[in-house]
Amino acid sequence: MPYTQFEFDTLQDAVPEIVDLLVSNLNSALVGEKTASFVISGGNSPREIYRCLGKIDLPWERVLLIPSDERWVDIGDSNSNEGMVRSTLMAPKCPGEKAQLISLRGSEDDLELTVESANSSLSKISRPYDVSLLGMGEDGHIASLFPDEFKYDNSNHVVATRSPKPPTLRLSMTSDEILSCRHIILIASGSRKIGILDKISASGADSDSVPVSMLFGSRAPQMTIFSCRAPT
Repeated sequence: MPYTQFEFDTLQDAVPEIVDLLVSNLNSALVGEKTASFVISGGNSPREIYRCLGKIDLPWERVLLIPSDERWVDIGDSNSNEGMVRSTLMAPKCPGEKAQLISLRGSEDDLELTVESANSSLSKISRPYDVSLLGMGEDGHIASLFPDEFKYDNSNHVVATRSPKPPTLRLSMTSDEILSCRHIILIASGSRKIGILDKISASGADSDSVPVSMLFGSRAPQMTIFSCRAPT
């Protein structure tokens, strides 16, 4: 699938454009009293995007937020993706507070049971998802699918994975689940990440390469890339 790419000096410069594109996608999905499904990423890149997006007046009660991945930590932990989303996009007294959030972490103390619960929750959601916001790592990982270890069983929606950096234990959407989306918005900040994307684009690499390369394969949906020269 062809993709569109925009270049900026910093992610801060790109935030208004990313927010506008997300709002456009969500509004299109919400036509006719429908529910919009929005796959959200964690990490550092989307924080300011979420802060701005959560202040936009939308029918958030009809927006379903689905994390692309989660760290195996308590929601109150500073490394929790869900905790970050709840304090930014869903901050108290902001319109986004009314959004519905699917918790991958849940309340179980057992990782296997948590994965089962997450798969049960995601199985009830219609596919494809309407829009997805993804970041990427300097090793080319997306969500919590890491190089040399990302070809997991796609029979489920979510799998347990291991990160080379702490927190080690993660939950992540599978590659098929990530690709089951109408429009993916990808953020790549810094020369190393942009270099990976340039190499994939030039060589026509597919999902046998680093995880992010799956977004350039024949099964990939519409994608918009925001390349920011300064790292986050």
